[in-house]
Amino acid sequence: MKIKNIIYLVLSLSIVFLFNSCDEVSAPYEKNSSSEPSIDSSSNLTKILLEEYTGFKCNNCPKGARIAHSLMDAYSDRIILVSIHSGYFAKPDKSGNFTYDFRTDVGEELCSINNVSSFPCGTISRTPFNNEKIINGANWASAVQTFFETYKTAPVDIKITPNLSESQIDVTINLTYSQAASSQNYLSVWITEDGIKYWQIDKEATPPEVEDYIHNCVLRYSFNGTWGDLLSPVDIAMGTKIEKKYSYSLPKSSDWNLNNLKIVAFVYDNQSDGRVLQAKEVKLKS
Repeated sequence: MKIKNIIYLVLSLSIVFLFNSCDEVSAPYEKNSSSEPSIDSSSNLTKILLEEYTGFKCNNCPKGARIAHSLMDAYSDRIILVSIHSGYFAKPDKSGNFTYDFRTDVGEELCSINNVSSFPCGTISRTPFNNEKIINGANWASAVQTFFETYKTAPVDIKITPNLSESQIDVTINLTYSQAASSQNYLSVWITEDGIKYWQIDKEATPPEVEDYIHNCVLRYSFNGTWGDLLSPVDIAMGTKIEKKYSYSLPKSSDWNLNNLKIVAFVYDNQSDGRVLQAKEVKLKS
């Protein structure tokens, strides 16, 4: 099936659904019109960061997850999903089936800053669609198609090199700019986890409280806080290379499955309303 037909199929389905670090920067920083390096950016296709706001007590959220995963299937590896358990529906109970806390400080802050009040919802590379930055799940397919039509290639390439030694996670991020960029580029580096079996309310299931629901792409940790690291104090020139390194020591009490962890890195431009310029993800253990 052609990708265009798949996109239309996903769109039709969606309507049915309800809805520290160290760094090394290689100059030049400023644009040099007389001797710019020639870099082919045609292979650096833009990837979308889909930040899905969800919660295990949200009975419509599994529909949002299904929309997100259908889009991931349709666009192959062009969409990177991060499921952010946050807000009222992610608040654990003191007893019963929903006692686990999937929330993170980063997720809670993003949820609050974006005034998220209706679930499921999300952002498509933090880019507005129909003048709305927080987008209902039923509109994700249209927003994704519009984004890819508008931003075909990314100005920066991201290479992620993770390493696990005992219980320490080390990550090296190498950035290469194929286009000039602003001095307001930031890098965020997160950890997500797939395959978490735990309770979830799903109104389409019988019974609706599902004991063995599989939670995927769950935000677990940020190496550099909610807003990441500023990459350069001045405008970034084409050809600039930047390297940043991060480490995290897993606590002994951690119940994360190391085989299911992924490293997600993305660059966003705070000068253009926070639009994500490029995102990449790799498995921690290949």
